[in-house]
Amino acid sequence: MVLAVLVIGVGIVNGVGALISLFSPAPEEPAATSTTTATQASDTAQKDSDGPTSTPKSKWKKGTVPELFQTDPAWADDPYAGGTMGKNGCGVTCMAMVYIALTGKTDMGPVEMARFSEENGYVEANSTSWRFMAEGGAQLGLTVETLPNVASRITAEVEAGHPVIVNVEPGIFTEVGHYIVLVGVNTDGRIRIHNPNAPEDNETSWDLDTIMHDARNYWAFSA
Repeated sequence: MVLAVLVIGVGIVNGVGALISLFSPAPEEPAATSTTTATQASDTAQKDSDGPTSTPKSKWKKGTVPELFQTDPAWADDPYAGGTMGKNGCGVTCMAMVYIALTGKTDMGPVEMARFSEENGYVEANSTSWRFMAEGGAQLGLTVETLPNVASRITAEVEAGHPVIVNVEPGIFTEVGHYIVLVGVNTDGRIRIHNPNAPEDNETSWDLDTIMHDARNYWAFSA
């Protein structure tokens, strides 16, 4: 029997205005207190059938939030939080994206961030503790503010160029708990995100209400 599989790629058309944010997403990411780590992206890394390829290190720069994925084959199997980066690495991967965008430094990619998290006691219950966001962020030299679940506050921070890490409960983005980064606001108020475990989520924009429905906590970062 011959099974013919026709795969039709459907382009996602975003009928939104220009992105209003000091951060431009780079061209090319589980638990109530979720996750973890990543090795620095190779400049020559190619797309791998087992996972997405992150923004290469040569393109990491201040003012641009790189796309880093916990499931990148370059580090997905690295150990973190009693498991692997691919399983437990969303929190540290998000922090690496934020750190790079705000400082322009390249010394703390996902792998290094995971090591930092473990060495400083920010791993709890096989995941990245919420303390890592506030306390760990401060240790890294960032200014961190915990935000209320208020749309105007969240939007204002992102529009000001302050990326926001959100911990979300099971729902649209995860089945177990997860961290994502809010990186920009379109003129129609829709939010652009970097999801360290779902590249397809980064290709569109989201109603803030959708994100807020699943959100458990928010941390806004500046430097």
